[in-house]
Amino acid sequence: MEANCIVQHEVERMEPKREDIILAYLTLLLVLLIGLFLVWVVAMFLE
Repeated sequence: MEANCIVQHEVERMEPKREDIILAYLTLLLVLLIGLFLVWVVAMFLE
């Protein structure tokens, strides 16, 4: 019975919630911004 509950919980977690999608997009945007910032810093050092 416990195992079945865990499986059901995993299935529920697999379904993307609206908040999770927004959080994923924000995280991706943050990573891209940090990447661009690092590239800019390296470019400034090389010049």
